[in-house]
Amino acid sequence: MAGILVPTPQAGGMTLLQTLTCSGASVTSSTLNTSYTNLYIVGNGISASTNVAVSFRLNGDTGSNYNYSNAVMSGGAAPANDSTDTTAGNFGNCGTGTGFNQVFTFEMSIPRYNTTVFKPIQIQSRGQYSGSIENYISSRHNWNNTAAITTLTFRVSSGTFSTGSIYIYGVK
Repeated sequence: MAGILVPTPQAGGMTLLQTLTCSGASVTSSTLNTSYTNLYIVGNGISASTNVAVSFRLNGDTGSNYNYSNAVMSGGAAPANDSTDTTAGNFGNCGTGTGFNQVFTFEMSIPRYNTTVFKPIQIQSRGQYSGSIENYISSRHNWNNTAAITTLTFRVSSGTFSTGSIYIYGVK
């Protein structure tokens, strides 16, 4: 498919670099090893103290350097379909439920995260807002910065994370 960057499997596969426990208003990985080719990140079992939007920042960048396009696969109220020059990347909605069909989950791929080019990011997420409205989102982000990614921050728009884990893998 044109325009989609898919990592080519190579010897060595994936290595778990870090596991983050979701708590507080944000959680940060500040020890990313840049010796891998790609990053693959999985969020699982995430809930929050209130119904919120979940976002991410790279290298602590709070400038207007993120843009994205979301496609909502099913569910109720949809997040914005397109956004330019935002101060964080957008995952979607996270609710307060902790059942297997209520928690927020995502998969995130960042190819060539350690090179000096703009960073394309692909995300698949599923969240539930207000305890009943499900959103399945496929999104494409761009981080308009050429720095190697060494820090990842995941955050909620208000309140705090209640449960969940984020697994960061390096891909050779």
